[in-house]
Amino acid sequence: MVITAKIADTVVKRLLVDTGISCDVLFLFALQQMGIDTSKLEESLRPLVSFMGHEAPMLGSISLTVVNREEPKVLTTMVNLFIIDVVLAYNGILGQLSLNIIAVVVSTLHQMMKFPTWEGISQVCNYQKEARACYFIAIWKGGVVKACLFTRAFL
Repeated sequence: MVITAKIADTVVKRLLVDTGISCDVLFLFALQQMGIDTSKLEESLRPLVSFMGHEAPMLGSISLTVVNREEPKVLTTMVNLFIIDVVLAYNGILGQLSLNIIAVVVSTLHQMMKFPTWEGISQVCNYQKEARACYFIAIWKGGVVKACLFTRAFL
């Protein structure tokens, strides 16, 4: 699923919701577009490694607020995002760590995710146009295999 969410007061499009990845990732170019200085990153001693054994060039991590935009059922969560310098069609990946904290239920059949808030159950739908655009960007750049390697199963 590809969604839009507010991260640190910036609306970020093309966020991949991936239940197969164990951490949350924001790509360097997205962080720079948000106007956040890389000097605020906390150093990380461990590299991110994909299921296939490939290492992603990680620059560090940063804790930022992630807000779903649906009113009145808003949920704000602090998420520790790993910043990596890889160019993909997505701006970031929300993985199992934050999805479990938020208690998200993802339905690929309905192309939406639901989660509890203080105001009731909130839902976020897949942005089909954005998802299709990400797919075509990956194909156009010849990065389908590379995208699969770096968007699945970080340890």
